Amino acid sequence: MEEFSDEPVKYSTSSARSHSAYETFLIRRSAPWYQTYIVLGSTIAFLVYFLALREENDLDEEIGKSLFDRIPGLEEKDLVAKISNAKSMGMDSTLYERRLKEIQSAK
Repeated sequence: MEEFSDEPVKYSTSSARSHSAYETFLIRRSAPWYQTYIVLGSTIAFLVYFLALREENDLDEEIGKSLFDRIPGLEEKDLVAKISNAKSMGMDSTLYERRLKEIQSAK
């Protein structure tokens, strides 16, 4: 049985001296050869189901909504800020002004 002492260990005489930091990041594989194909097949099956076969539900519709649809008055404030910014930079703001008039006339 090995005895432990309270004295510091010299790095130059310890086994840590021969350890390379590169060895820490080496991947030691013990997985079977077919694991890659199973994971790949499962991922493809999930993506086909999730992206192509699945029907849309209420949550999908909710995620698809614009931020302007969620917060009333936000688009109007955003357009006012864009118009002000475009004018201060000497850019054309007619598209923003047209949309702002549409929103204000709809109220």
